[in-house]
Amino acid sequence: MLHYLDPHPEGSPAVLLLHGLGSEGASWILQLGALTEAGYRPVAPDTAGFGASAYDGRGWSIRRSAQELKGLVHALGCGAVHVVGLSMGGVIAQQFALDYPEQVRKVALANTFAVLRPRRFSGWVYFLARMLVAHLVGIERQAGLVAMRVFPEVGQESLRRQLVDSIY
Repeated sequence: MLHYLDPHPEGSPAVLLLHGLGSEGASWILQLGALTEAGYRPVAPDTAGFGASAYDGRGWSIRRSAQELKGLVHALGCGAVHVVGLSMGGVIAQQFALDYPEQVRKVALANTFAVLRPRRFSGWVYFLARMLVAHLVGIERQAGLVAMRVFPEVGQESLRRQLVDSIY
């Protein structure tokens, strides 16, 4: 079973919040309160292998992640949900909507892609660097690469640190 945050189970409709690579459901903490106040039921799961959700070693895929999320939505009795996906979560959100259209009210995608095909060589270098750093040096250093890309300006050090802390 996937670990998830569900701070307002009596809210309706549910909003399924899907995190990015190297993160977890708690990365949506700033949105949970606003969605709850608006009467929604925010549900922020940790995808298998991330956060507190275990990975069973049977093969990880976008399609399988979408299937596991459908099981969670069904187990929680959410009915049709709004799906919000960030980065990797956006890819999973697209798969969820394609495979289970009856479960989806609306989809919102942020900083994501349908097919990983960077337009420039520098994009490929960035993704390769993230993969190598995560596997060879550790997830915290990989989080630093992401944070630097998201908050590149001088004076954004505290925002970078917050992002690294939330990923790591």
